[in-house]
Amino acid sequence: MIWFFHLQLTKTNLLRLLRFIRSHSIACILLLLLINTSIKYFTYEHLFLISDNRHYTFYIWSRLFKRYSLFRYLLTPIYSICIILLYFQLYDRSLLNILLLLICTILLTVFQKLLEFRYFILPFILLRLSINDKKTWRLFFEFFQAIIINIITLYVFCHRTFFWSTHPNIIQRFMY
Repeated sequence: MIWFFHLQLTKTNLLRLLRFIRSHSIACILLLLLINTSIKYFTYEHLFLISDNRHYTFYIWSRLFKRYSLFRYLLTPIYSICIILLYFQLYDRSLLNILLLLICTILLTVFQKLLEFRYFILPFILLRLSINDKKTWRLFFEFFQAIIINIITLYVFCHRTFFWSTHPNIIQRFMY
């Protein structure tokens, strides 16, 4: 999500976003209500999500979403902004391109009961391929962001080991 914000929140898009929110305020309020309703009624806490402390999602869920019940609702404006920015990117694409992205995203994420970053790889690739704005500085930012995330992940994997009480002789490592 960070890369998407950085790539899209340029001065031009920020002004376009503000104009869109002002001119489509009822639609934006309905979008917020839809997101909040979806969060309230369709948030599912999978057993593996809360039991396997080797994954980043365990810590994100247990330290933020589970601990602070309102945290998930505080993110709805960010979700709404991302949806609007995504709409800006896909507005002039072909119907086939939009449907392919939408169907892949729905099939790979909605029916999954477990939150895993790998489920978003194909939708991300399709989204990235559909974005025409390929300025060099943005591509470098995206590349270096991916490098930094992978360096941090490798560091944590190699140097932040721990042991489970049920398996005291087996080193446990963090992973995506």
